[in-house]
Amino acid sequence: WYEVEENFSVGLDSENVTLAVSVPTKRDVVINLDDGGSGLDLANRTITFTNAESTDLNQFVVTATSDENGVVHAEINMGQWIISDETNDTHVLWHEVEVTTDDLELNLSYAVSVWVNGTIWAIEGLTELLLDPQFNEPSDVPVEMREPATNVKVEARSGMIILESISDENGSFAFRMPEDLVFHVTASSFAGTTSNTLTAGMLVSNASELTETDLFLVDSNIIQGAVWLRDSPVNGTGIAWGNEISGAIGVEVIATDSNGLEWRNELDDSGTFLMHLNDDDWTMTVSNSDMNVAPVSFNASNQSEQVILVANPANVSLTLRVFLDTNDDGVWDNGTAIKPVFNITSVNQFGLDVQVTEDMYDEITGELTVELSVGNYIIELFEDDPRDENASDYRLYSTGLPSIDIGLAGSGDALDVMIVPEYLVSGTVLMESGFAMDNSTVWLRNDAGDDFYPLVTDENGTFAEYVPHGEWYVEVAEYTADSNETEIFRGVLNIDGAKTGLSWSTKTAMTVNIQLQESLTNSNITATRITAVSLDGLGNVSLGPSDNSGMISEVLMPGNWTLVLNRTETLESWTLEEGIYNSADSMVNNSWEAGIVSIDKSVLIGGKIFWDLNEDDLPSSGEGIEEVNVSITTSSGFDQNVTTDSEGVWKLFVPIRDNYTVVAEKTGFDTVNYADGNNTFYAVNDTHESRDFEMSAG
Repeated sequence: WYEVEENFSVGLDSENVTLAVSVPTKRDVVINLDDGGSGLDLANRTITFTNAESTDLNQFVVTATSDENGVVHAEINMGQWIISDETNDTHVLWHEVEVTTDDLELNLSYAVSVWVNGTIWAIEGLTELLLDPQFNEPSDVPVEMREPATNVKVEARSGMIILESISDENGSFAFRMPEDLVFHVTASSFAGTTSNTLTAGMLVSNASELTETDLFLVDSNIIQGAVWLRDSPVNGTGIAWGNEISGAIGVEVIATDSNGLEWRNELDDSGTFLMHLNDDDWTMTVSNSDMNVAPVSFNASNQSEQVILVANPANVSLTLRVFLDTNDDGVWDNGTAIKPVFNITSVNQFGLDVQVTEDMYDEITGELTVELSVGNYIIELFEDDPRDENASDYRLYSTGLPSIDIGLAGSGDALDVMIVPEYLVSGTVLMESGFAMDNSTVWLRNDAGDDFYPLVTDENGTFAEYVPHGEWYVEVAEYTADSNETEIFRGVLNIDGAKTGLSWSTKTAMTVNIQLQESLTNSNITATRITAVSLDGLGNVSLGPSDNSGMISEVLMPGNWTLVLNRTETLESWTLEEGIYNSADSMVNNSWEAGIVSIDKSVLIGGKIFWDLNEDDLPSSGEGIEEVNVSITTSSGFDQNVTTDSEGVWKLFVPIRDNYTVVAEKTGFDTVNYADGNNTFYAVNDTHESRDFEMSAG
């Protein structure tokens, strides 16, 4: 037994398998059976659960068996269910239940079962016959004047419990009913000489007490009608009911006659209905009480106009939690509650628009509760122009606003409206002379250097934009000012809220002159960038690339800077540690004359460590030894350890022009100290080296 089933294929390789189905959420239903005084053995009873949406073609049925104590345990999907057991000759169990969000425990008793056997009759000219004083009721008409109605479907209904019988050639029908339920028995047919639909019905309050079981088909009246939302069409403000409203599908119109007998008809997609009702006084309403339809009474014999039913479902309370996602995790509790003004706008004909104002938010929790009519809605946010004097401190914008579907049921959990935290940033940019930098661009750059944001100044040098929260470096690219000096600006802006009234002034740029050379070879390093690191907290600036002479000439924001380099290629790398070359040590007339900057060069060394199984003194395929610990040391203090890979290969970047002691160790093998003839060192010059050596089992 499976809750769901899905097929999938498995190939030769390992892979993750994702099933395109979800396991349905079920509820535990416990039933304590009672024999109803019958002495019925309650152990091993098979109880059938039939979903209200089950059909002959698409059956939705679950069965469960009671234990020795008459207790039934079942797992059931949410929805309307009919619980039944008809396996005993004298007693039956029938019960309808709605399974919702909680587990259920029910105490159910078996009831005496009663066979209701009857005949359905059609009587030609019945209307005229009933004018004869000797015939007060159709049952007064002699049998020889009646005609059995064959092949007529007779339905007995108690709530969602529906029993059906088809009349045979003698007009006979039969039902097996529990005596403790009220059933509405109805039938309709074209039998007889009239072209109208004929109907028959009876109310069974207790099947054991029923004495008259025959049904008599009588002429009916066509009754048409419609359900309208909030008001009738007569007043011009009503909206026709429709299945687009959540919870509206399957709603039935219930017509009750003067004897309490019910006839039902399901509303169509547009909220209209058509019923065939005999001459009588009727009261009409609907099956879903959440629609709040006021009953309408009429007499079917003179009802020529449509029956108008007006639904006034209660507004649904919906809680919205509007917040800035300041923690970047989409969690309300970690964000910042805000109280923006916005619209909740209906996108179909059913809803009523709501304008949210600041005073509607809860002062303590920050949550917003609105009352919404049935319908589908969207949230409409209205962004401010950041240059408007009344602009909001944050940008009212979101790319993932939820849609809202309000139906006949409750709204459920609170709905999160997450706003990306972008705050108002405004101010002025001036040149060193005090004049405005008009029609220019100030760039905001994040620390990773992969996100940029422009701030564009107007003719007065002012800017105003909404900028994502976080720490940004502020940059004005170098330019030639009116004084013919090169000016530049660099700063830091931490945006954790609105930043207004900022004032930034460019400064005369500091020139930096550098020549990159390898520290041991004195060779110029070309086509290479070096990083200037601000000691004033202004971040990093990439300088270069160097020309054919290793020269770099750039400008920086005045301040304290140092240099760092970490460049790695396939076989070579160049490094410079921070703090060796500092601007404060070599300033000349606002120029950082760093001179020759010596860069340490390293090259890749390594090789293959192998077990010479074929004794040819050469490494062959499959002879590499994996997980060998290789230590590489020098007398000057270099000390590193690496491990060979699955092919027995090791590699490491080391400084050039040095002699290295390379020792290989692994359990089960003799320890080997690399040697080249009489030379016990691994000699490294100016280029990369790769040397293989062997180990022996020991």
